[in-house]
Amino acid sequence: MKRRDGFALISSYAAIGDGRTVALIAADGSIDFLSLPSLDAPTTFAAMLDPERGGRFTLAPAGDFEVSRRYAGRTNVLETTYRTGAGVVRVTEALTLQDGGLLPWVELARRIDGMEGSVPLEWRLEPRFDWGREPPRIVRRGERFVAEGAGLQLGIHAWDAGEVEPEDDALRGSFEIAAGERAMLALVAAYEQPLHAPSRDHVEARLDATRRVWERWLGMWAYDGPWEEEVARSALALKLLVYAPNGSIAAAPTISAAPAPARAVISPAFRTPRGRCRPAVRGFFASIQRSTSSTPCMREWSWFPISYFQEPKRPREKMPRGSR
Repeated sequence: MKRRDGFALISSYAAIGDGRTVALIAADGSIDFLSLPSLDAPTTFAAMLDPERGGRFTLAPAGDFEVSRRYAGRTNVLETTYRTGAGVVRVTEALTLQDGGLLPWVELARRIDGMEGSVPLEWRLEPRFDWGREPPRIVRRGERFVAEGAGLQLGIHAWDAGEVEPEDDALRGSFEIAAGERAMLALVAAYEQPLHAPSRDHVEARLDATRRVWERWLGMWAYDGPWEEEVARSALALKLLVYAPNGSIAAAPTISAAPAPARAVISPAFRTPRGRCRPAVRGFFASIQRSTSSTPCMREWSWFPISYFQEPKRPREKMPRGSR
Protein backbone atom coordinates (compact mmCIF):
# COMPACT_ATOMS: atom_id res chain seq x y z
CA MET A 1 0.00 0.00 0.00
CA LYS A 2 1.36 3.39 -1.01
CA ARG A 3 0.74 6.67 0.77
CA ARG A 4 0.95 10.15 -0.67
CA ASP A 5 2.57 12.70 1.62
CA GLY A 6 1.70 10.40 4.50
CA PHE A 7 -1.99 10.14 3.57
CA ALA A 8 -3.66 6.82 2.73
CA LEU A 9 -6.47 6.39 0.25
CA ILE A 10 -9.81 6.30 2.01
CA SER A 11 -10.46 3.01 0.21
CA SER A 12 -7.63 1.44 2.23
CA TYR A 13 -9.43 1.96 5.54
CA ALA A 14 -11.54 -0.56 7.43
CA ALA A 15 -13.63 0.26 10.49
CA ILE A 16 -14.02 -1.56 13.78
CA GLY A 17 -16.12 -0.42 16.72
CA ASP A 18 -17.83 -1.33 19.96
CA GLY A 19 -20.95 0.86 19.99
CA ARG A 20 -19.10 3.68 21.72
CA THR A 21 -16.29 4.63 19.35
CA VAL A 22 -14.86 3.59 15.96
CA ALA A 23 -11.27 3.00 14.84
CA LEU A 24 -10.21 3.36 11.20
CA ILE A 25 -7.36 1.04 10.21
CA ALA A 26 -5.37 1.45 7.00
CA ALA A 27 -4.28 -1.60 5.02
CA ASP A 28 -0.68 -1.06 6.18
CA GLY A 29 -1.73 -1.75 9.77
CA SER A 30 -1.89 1.84 11.00
CA ILE A 31 -4.84 2.94 13.13
CA ASP A 32 -5.08 6.47 11.78
CA PHE A 33 -8.28 7.65 13.46
CA LEU A 34 -9.76 6.95 16.88
CA SER A 35 -11.57 9.21 19.32
CA LEU A 36 -11.42 8.19 22.96
CA PRO A 37 -13.34 7.36 25.00
CA SER A 38 -16.28 7.98 22.64
CA LEU A 39 -17.18 9.12 19.14
CA ASP A 40 -17.78 12.72 20.19
CA ALA A 41 -14.49 13.04 22.09
CA PRO A 42 -11.29 14.62 20.72
CA THR A 43 -9.02 12.29 18.80
CA THR A 44 -6.21 10.23 20.25
CA PHE A 45 -5.14 9.01 16.80
CA ALA A 46 -5.66 11.37 13.86
CA ALA A 47 -2.91 10.61 11.35
CA MET A 48 -5.71 10.51 8.79
CA LEU A 49 -5.86 14.29 9.15
CA ASP A 50 -2.22 15.07 9.98
CA PRO A 51 0.32 12.30 9.35
CA GLU A 52 3.04 14.10 11.29
CA ARG A 53 1.20 15.33 14.39
CA GLY A 54 -2.07 13.41 14.48
CA GLY A 55 -0.91 10.20 16.19
CA ARG A 56 -1.36 6.52 15.27
CA PHE A 57 -1.01 2.93 16.44
CA THR A 58 0.86 0.80 13.90
CA LEU A 59 1.39 -2.94 13.61
CA ALA A 60 2.94 -4.45 10.47
CA PRO A 61 5.73 -6.69 9.20
CA ALA A 62 9.16 -5.14 8.99
CA GLY A 63 10.07 -4.55 5.34
CA ASP A 64 7.97 -5.04 2.22
CA PHE A 65 4.74 -7.00 2.23
CA GLU A 66 1.55 -7.70 0.32
CA VAL A 67 -1.74 -7.35 2.12
CA SER A 68 -5.26 -8.71 1.84
CA ARG A 69 -8.09 -8.18 4.28
CA ARG A 70 -11.65 -9.12 5.05
CA TYR A 71 -14.12 -9.12 7.89
CA ALA A 72 -14.47 -12.42 9.68
CA GLY A 73 -17.79 -13.62 8.26
CA ARG A 74 -20.75 -11.36 8.98
CA THR A 75 -19.02 -9.42 11.77
CA ASN A 76 -17.08 -6.24 12.42
CA VAL A 77 -14.01 -8.22 13.44
CA LEU A 78 -11.25 -7.46 10.94
CA GLU A 79 -8.80 -10.03 9.54
CA THR A 80 -5.70 -8.80 7.70
CA THR A 81 -3.19 -11.15 6.06
CA TYR A 82 0.36 -9.95 5.40
CA ARG A 83 2.53 -11.91 2.98
CA THR A 84 6.27 -11.26 3.00
CA GLY A 85 9.30 -12.95 1.48
CA ALA A 86 9.84 -14.72 4.81
CA GLY A 87 6.32 -15.92 5.51
CA VAL A 88 2.68 -15.08 6.19
CA VAL A 89 0.94 -13.67 9.27
CA ARG A 90 -2.69 -12.90 10.03
CA VAL A 91 -3.85 -10.09 12.30
CA THR A 92 -7.32 -10.30 13.84
CA GLU A 93 -8.51 -7.13 15.55
CA ALA A 94 -11.58 -5.63 17.13
CA LEU A 95 -12.81 -3.24 19.76
CA THR A 96 -13.93 -5.88 22.21
CA LEU A 97 -17.27 -6.40 23.93
CA GLN A 98 -18.21 -8.36 27.03
CA ASP A 99 -21.37 -10.45 27.18
CA GLY A 100 -22.74 -8.40 24.28
CA GLY A 101 -22.30 -5.10 26.11
CA LEU A 102 -19.74 -2.37 26.66
CA LEU A 103 -16.76 -2.75 28.92
CA PRO A 104 -16.16 -0.08 31.58
CA TRP A 105 -12.98 0.72 29.61
CA VAL A 106 -12.17 0.74 25.88
CA GLU A 107 -10.17 -2.28 24.76
CA LEU A 108 -8.64 -2.75 21.32
CA ALA A 109 -7.29 -6.26 20.74
CA ARG A 110 -4.84 -7.16 17.94
CA ARG A 111 -4.11 -10.90 17.69
CA ILE A 112 -1.19 -12.02 15.51
CA ASP A 113 -1.08 -15.59 14.15
CA GLY A 114 1.92 -17.03 12.31
CA MET A 115 0.67 -18.86 9.23
CA GLU A 116 3.80 -19.66 7.19
CA GLY A 117 7.53 -19.20 7.68
CA SER A 118 8.84 -16.73 10.24
CA VAL A 119 7.99 -13.03 10.00
CA PRO A 120 9.50 -10.10 11.95
CA LEU A 121 6.97 -7.44 12.95
CA GLU A 122 7.08 -4.00 14.52
CA TRP A 123 4.48 -2.01 16.42
CA ARG A 124 4.42 1.57 17.63
CA LEU A 125 1.95 3.49 19.79
CA GLU A 126 2.01 7.25 19.16
CA PRO A 127 -0.95 8.88 20.94
CA ARG A 128 -1.54 12.58 20.36
CA PHE A 129 -4.33 13.72 22.64
CA ASP A 130 -6.89 16.48 22.12
CA TRP A 131 -6.70 16.67 18.31
CA GLY A 132 -2.92 16.43 18.43
CA ARG A 133 -2.53 19.46 20.67
CA GLU A 134 -1.35 17.56 23.75
CA PRO A 135 1.64 15.20 23.54
CA PRO A 136 1.59 12.17 25.83
CA ARG A 137 3.41 11.78 29.10
CA ILE A 138 5.03 8.35 29.26
CA VAL A 139 5.09 7.09 32.84
CA ARG A 140 5.84 3.76 34.45
CA ARG A 141 3.23 2.07 36.67
CA GLY A 142 4.78 -0.96 38.28
CA GLU A 143 5.83 -3.23 35.44
CA ARG A 144 3.86 -1.37 32.78
CA PHE A 145 4.22 1.84 30.82
CA VAL A 146 1.26 4.18 30.45
CA ALA A 147 0.67 7.14 28.13
CA GLU A 148 -1.27 9.97 29.79
CA GLY A 149 -2.89 13.16 28.56
CA ALA A 150 -6.17 15.10 28.38
CA GLY A 151 -7.70 13.02 31.17
CA LEU A 152 -6.95 9.76 29.32
CA GLN A 153 -4.71 6.88 30.26
CA LEU A 154 -3.54 4.36 27.65
CA GLY A 155 -1.98 1.06 28.63
CA ILE A 156 -0.36 -1.24 26.10
CA HIS A 157 -0.10 -4.96 26.85
CA ALA A 158 2.21 -7.09 24.71
CA TRP A 159 2.06 -10.87 25.09
CA ASP A 160 4.71 -12.65 22.98
CA ALA A 161 4.83 -9.38 20.98
CA GLY A 162 8.17 -8.04 22.16
CA GLU A 163 9.24 -5.95 25.11
CA VAL A 164 7.58 -2.56 25.48
CA GLU A 165 10.24 0.08 24.84
CA PRO A 166 9.49 3.65 25.98
CA GLU A 167 10.44 6.76 24.05
CA ASP A 168 9.84 10.41 24.87
CA ASP A 169 6.37 10.45 23.31
CA ALA A 170 5.72 6.88 22.15
CA LEU A 171 5.89 3.21 23.05
CA ARG A 172 7.21 0.61 20.64
CA GLY A 173 8.18 -3.02 20.28
CA SER A 174 9.35 -5.64 17.81
CA PHE A 175 9.17 -9.41 17.64
CA GLU A 176 9.28 -12.38 15.26
CA ILE A 177 6.52 -14.91 14.89
CA ALA A 178 6.75 -18.36 13.29
CA ALA A 179 4.08 -20.60 11.82
CA GLY A 180 1.79 -21.95 14.53
CA GLU A 181 2.71 -19.25 17.06
CA ARG A 182 0.36 -16.57 18.41
CA ALA A 183 0.96 -13.12 19.91
CA MET A 184 -1.40 -10.49 21.27
CA LEU A 185 -1.41 -6.72 21.63
CA ALA A 186 -4.09 -5.00 23.67
CA LEU A 187 -4.60 -1.27 24.00
CA VAL A 188 -6.66 -0.32 27.06
CA ALA A 189 -8.00 3.21 27.53
CA ALA A 190 -9.64 4.83 30.54
CA TYR A 191 -10.96 8.38 30.93
CA GLU A 192 -10.78 9.97 34.38
CA GLN A 193 -10.89 6.59 36.10
CA PRO A 194 -8.40 3.89 37.14
CA LEU A 195 -6.76 2.04 34.25
CA HIS A 196 -7.63 -1.64 34.06
CA ALA A 197 -4.88 -4.22 33.52
CA PRO A 198 -6.47 -7.24 31.81
CA SER A 199 -5.03 -10.72 31.61
CA ARG A 200 -4.19 -12.26 28.27
CA ASP A 201 -6.76 -15.03 28.73
CA HIS A 202 -9.52 -12.47 29.27
CA VAL A 203 -8.54 -10.42 26.20
CA GLU A 204 -8.36 -13.55 24.03
CA ALA A 205 -11.76 -14.67 25.29
CA ARG A 206 -13.34 -11.26 24.69
CA LEU A 207 -11.98 -11.13 21.14
CA ASP A 208 -13.53 -14.51 20.35
CA ALA A 209 -16.77 -13.54 22.10
CA THR A 210 -16.95 -10.25 20.15
CA ARG A 211 -17.14 -12.20 16.92
CA ARG A 212 -20.00 -14.27 18.30
CA VAL A 213 -21.82 -11.12 19.43
CA TRP A 214 -21.76 -9.68 15.91
CA GLU A 215 -22.87 -12.97 14.39
CA ARG A 216 -25.74 -13.21 16.86
CA TRP A 217 -26.82 -9.63 16.22
CA LEU A 218 -27.04 -10.09 12.45
CA GLY A 219 -28.51 -13.56 12.85
CA MET A 220 -31.77 -12.00 14.03
CA TRP A 221 -32.66 -10.49 10.65
CA ALA A 222 -34.84 -12.14 8.01
CA TYR A 223 -33.82 -10.36 4.79
CA ASP A 224 -33.93 -12.58 1.67
CA GLY A 225 -33.88 -9.98 -1.13
CA PRO A 226 -31.25 -9.15 -3.74
CA TRP A 227 -27.61 -8.43 -2.84
CA GLU A 228 -28.00 -10.14 0.51
CA GLU A 229 -24.30 -10.04 1.41
CA GLU A 230 -24.03 -6.36 0.42
CA VAL A 231 -27.05 -5.44 2.50
CA ALA A 232 -25.67 -7.41 5.45
CA ARG A 233 -22.35 -5.58 5.25
CA SER A 234 -24.15 -2.23 5.01
CA ALA A 235 -26.17 -3.07 8.12
CA LEU A 236 -22.99 -3.94 10.00
CA ALA A 237 -21.38 -0.68 8.90
CA LEU A 238 -24.38 1.35 10.06
CA LYS A 239 -24.45 -0.51 13.36
CA LEU A 240 -20.96 0.83 14.07
CA LEU A 241 -22.44 4.35 14.03
CA VAL A 242 -25.12 3.61 16.62
CA TYR A 243 -23.99 5.06 19.96
CA ALA A 244 -24.98 2.28 22.35
CA PRO A 245 -25.36 4.35 25.57
CA ASN A 246 -28.35 6.27 24.18
CA GLY A 247 -29.18 4.79 20.77
CA SER A 248 -28.35 7.90 18.76
CA ILE A 249 -26.78 7.54 15.30
CA ALA A 250 -23.58 9.37 14.39
CA ALA A 251 -23.30 10.92 10.94
CA ALA A 252 -19.76 9.57 10.53
CA PRO A 253 -16.98 8.01 12.63
CA THR A 254 -14.72 10.97 11.88
CA ILE A 255 -15.18 14.73 12.07
CA SER A 256 -17.92 16.31 9.98
CA ALA A 257 -17.41 16.26 6.25
CA ALA A 258 -17.10 19.40 4.21
CA PRO A 259 -20.45 20.85 3.09
CA ALA A 260 -19.19 21.28 -0.46
CA PRO A 261 -18.53 18.26 -2.71
CA ALA A 262 -15.22 16.70 -1.70
CA ARG A 263 -12.84 14.29 -3.38
CA ALA A 264 -12.50 10.79 -1.95
CA VAL A 265 -11.91 7.32 -3.35
CA ILE A 266 -14.59 4.76 -2.56
CA SER A 267 -13.61 1.12 -2.61
CA PRO A 268 -15.35 -1.19 -5.13
CA ALA A 269 -16.54 -3.11 -2.05
CA PHE A 270 -19.01 -0.29 -1.43
CA ARG A 271 -20.60 -0.68 -4.87
CA THR A 272 -23.42 -2.88 -6.04
CA PRO A 273 -22.85 -5.12 -9.09
CA ARG A 274 -24.31 -2.35 -11.26
CA GLY A 275 -21.82 0.20 -10.00
CA ARG A 276 -24.24 2.13 -7.79
CA CYS A 277 -23.59 2.88 -4.14
CA ARG A 278 -25.20 0.46 -1.74
CA PRO A 279 -28.16 2.10 0.00
CA ALA A 280 -26.34 2.48 3.31
CA VAL A 281 -23.28 3.97 1.64
CA ARG A 282 -25.38 6.48 -0.31
CA GLY A 283 -26.77 7.78 2.95
CA PHE A 284 -23.40 7.68 4.66
CA PHE A 285 -21.82 9.91 2.06
CA ALA A 286 -24.82 12.15 1.50
CA SER A 287 -23.05 15.06 3.18
CA ILE A 288 -20.04 14.62 0.90
CA GLN A 289 -21.76 14.45 -2.45
CA ARG A 290 -24.82 16.66 -2.90
CA SER A 291 -26.69 14.14 -4.99
CA THR A 292 -26.14 10.41 -5.33
CA SER A 293 -29.60 9.48 -6.57
CA SER A 294 -28.63 9.08 -10.21
CA THR A 295 -24.83 8.98 -10.32
CA PRO A 296 -22.29 6.18 -9.81
CA CYS A 297 -20.62 5.99 -6.43
CA MET A 298 -18.36 9.05 -6.50
CA ARG A 299 -16.33 7.68 -9.39
CA GLU A 300 -12.74 8.66 -9.84
CA TRP A 301 -12.58 10.76 -6.69
CA SER A 302 -9.17 10.94 -5.11
CA TRP A 303 -7.63 11.88 -1.81
CA PHE A 304 -8.63 12.24 1.86
CA PRO A 305 -8.97 14.07 4.26
CA ILE A 306 -12.26 15.50 3.05
CA SER A 307 -12.45 18.64 5.14
CA TYR A 308 -8.97 19.76 4.08
CA PHE A 309 -9.73 19.87 0.36
CA GLN A 310 -12.60 22.30 0.08
CA GLU A 311 -11.90 25.52 -1.69
CA PRO A 312 -11.71 28.60 0.56
CA LYS A 313 -14.79 30.76 0.47
CA ARG A 314 -14.43 34.04 -1.34
CA PRO A 315 -15.77 37.13 0.40
CA ARG A 316 -18.97 38.41 -1.14
CA GLU A 317 -18.54 41.65 -2.99
CA LYS A 318 -20.72 44.49 -1.84
CA MET A 319 -22.87 45.93 -4.59
CA PRO A 320 -23.20 49.70 -4.77
CA ARG A 321 -26.61 51.11 -4.02
CA GLY A 322 -28.87 51.50 -7.03
CA SER A 323 -27.07 48.82 -9.04
CA ARG A 324 -29.89 46.24 -8.74
